[in-house]
Amino acid sequence: MICTVVLSRFSKSWKLHTSFVAMSCPFISCRCKYEIAQSTSMHLLTRTWHYKIISGPASKVIVSLIKEQNCKYWKSKGSFTGLNTLNDRLYYRFKSTFTKDRNSLGSSTILVQDGLDIQELPVIVKKTSDVLAVIGCTPDRSENSSVLENKNLKKDRIDTDLYSYLSKNKERVEHKKIEQSESDFMKIRTNLEACLCMKQLMAYLQNLPLKEVSSVVALAVLERLIDLQGVGLDKISLKEFSVENSVHSVIIYRLCELVCGSEDISAILAGLGCVLRGRMADEERKRYIECFVQDCLYQVSDGKLNILQICELVNLLHRAGGDHQATVDKLWSSIVDSAKYINEKNILTVFGILPCFKTSQVIILRTLTKQVELCSLKLTGTQVALILQIVSNLRQRPYKLLSVLTKWTNLNLHTLSEKEFKDIIRFMNRMKFRDSGLDNALERYMKTKGLKCQNTGIVRVVSEYCALFRWRNTKVLECLAAVFIKHGKKMPPENIESIVNLFGLLNHQPPYAFEFFENLENVLLERFADFKPQSIIEILMSCIYLQRYPLNFVKKVISPFFLDRLNACLADAELRWAHSRLKLLDAALTLECHQYRGPFFPKNLSAKSLHKDGRLVKLKTSLNDCFSELLGGEDRYKFSVVIPRLPLSDLYIIDYLFHLNKAGCPLPLYSVSGIYKRVAVLVHLPEHYCLNTDHLIGPQSTRERHLHLLGYEVVHLNYEALNRLSSQTERLDYLKKQLVFPFNSSAS
Repeated sequence: MICTVVLSRFSKSWKLHTSFVAMSCPFISCRCKYEIAQSTSMHLLTRTWHYKIISGPASKVIVSLIKEQNCKYWKSKGSFTGLNTLNDRLYYRFKSTFTKDRNSLGSSTILVQDGLDIQELPVIVKKTSDVLAVIGCTPDRSENSSVLENKNLKKDRIDTDLYSYLSKNKERVEHKKIEQSESDFMKIRTNLEACLCMKQLMAYLQNLPLKEVSSVVALAVLERLIDLQGVGLDKISLKEFSVENSVHSVIIYRLCELVCGSEDISAILAGLGCVLRGRMADEERKRYIECFVQDCLYQVSDGKLNILQICELVNLLHRAGGDHQATVDKLWSSIVDSAKYINEKNILTVFGILPCFKTSQVIILRTLTKQVELCSLKLTGTQVALILQIVSNLRQRPYKLLSVLTKWTNLNLHTLSEKEFKDIIRFMNRMKFRDSGLDNALERYMKTKGLKCQNTGIVRVVSEYCALFRWRNTKVLECLAAVFIKHGKKMPPENIESIVNLFGLLNHQPPYAFEFFENLENVLLERFADFKPQSIIEILMSCIYLQRYPLNFVKKVISPFFLDRLNACLADAELRWAHSRLKLLDAALTLECHQYRGPFFPKNLSAKSLHKDGRLVKLKTSLNDCFSELLGGEDRYKFSVVIPRLPLSDLYIIDYLFHLNKAGCPLPLYSVSGIYKRVAVLVHLPEHYCLNTDHLIGPQSTRERHLHLLGYEVVHLNYEALNRLSSQTERLDYLKKQLVFPFNSSAS
């Protein structure tokens, strides 16, 4: 938002009169008349004003500026109910800071409403004494409101060459528009490139007529001067170097002013980029950058930059870094004002500058989301993939934008290439986003093009999507199994791992299971060395989840050679994880497979702790009373029980354990006789189930199977169902239904 405040000065004090403020904002777009209280003792550097804004239609907004000393508190005539109604009364506190220069750009903050969302955003405030320019009657031609004009320039300048004009002129360089043919400019550019050192360049500038120097010529001279800076100065003395360097710095700064003095914003932006690329001292660079930035901000405040030039300016300021990051965040209003000019041709460029913003990133994202909706029918698959790539690197997760792009994907599925489809799904996985539209698109694509895909990377991203959200879609899984059976021998190891692990995680037996596992066995036998050691372990564990026992690979995995590979390629934390998974594999084969001659790993007798999910610990406090009442005391059950003689893993931890006699009555845990049933109660969190089903995932199904093999009676409790029960009576009824009745009936 660019606010132009009109002031008039009398002697050494400022007086505020009835003035006009030009406001440009997507939510308040109008010219508002300000009734300003007079003040003769207001601080010149920092002024604090209060805006009392009565919200109404965007075309009629009443704004009153009231002196802070006379109005400390404001009372609304009606109740304050929020910002979603047009009749609400809003109170804004507006703080502005200006430099000592009478007509300069200042900074401020303003509250911006978009629906129910309110943000405090930085804005640029421009001071001017020309009221008519503000209300749009005449152009703003105030003496310092733009760097394009300076009335104090001498009119009797007699310098005829560029060197004299730049080195002798100590005032603001004035530039007049010079029309120049392309051939003349190319001739000058060729002569500049022929200069191989600074001395030759200075000699050429002395012979260059001033009347031939246009903005593009001044820019070309500036670029060449910066490129040659330091060339040929290694053979001169330190004193001569200091003198030459100071002269060059003055000339560079004058050239910067000359470029800024033109009305060619393209030349100004190119000059700023040239200064950022050049090799120079930080202090000098900061001085040159400030010259360009101040002029660019004036151009922005006058609305002279198009949307692509604004994007280029944002990128340059972001590269400059330092204090200019705060300036970048103030340019949000220019982008929002130019939203109507954002189309399918330049929308990718605007998305590209999003990482440069911090505080104002959200409002720009909302603006771009609206423009994507308007031009979505004209977007290409490559553009959508690149937009998702940019958004995936942001902290913000614009779910509305992602929903729009999933609808686009579902609508234009037939036009997407394999690479475009793969990139779209990959970036959606990175942002952990799914909805029904994306599910439908995946199912349709795999049914129509799954077996025909030449890019096997699609199989990997689809498998990662299903695993990430535990999406158990039988049609998609059938297509993945068919692709693996057909192309498995040529697939990269990462793709094979993702497919096999998916079936194991979702506890889904692949169709044509014999061909599937035969193909997997052949691939592992032929290309065992191509797989990472941790990938081999995960593939074998997935086979265990599916009750397929990889006895042919036990000797290869439980061997010194394989353990050496683990030690060589994994860090300490990953190595501990791999060892725990190997022990789990060894224990699972010992329990389930009678042909397995294990266990081969020694028991770990050292004391270790294992992280317990905080949700289960929190639920324990509300369930303890229920279990005590149901079982007859706290000594008849135990929470978080580790099964002895098995690896320390969350797979072998029982959430609640109690014993029953033959009559179905609970026994104290210290009892050693009369135990008829050992009941293991497992509380299943939402991630223990496949998406929107009651089907347990592979690790939890294996957990239940192993507990049965160890002689436990397993009872399942649903965490979400327990969490929905608000009273202890409801929880007690739920536990009676799940725990007591089944065992009483079986005992009788």
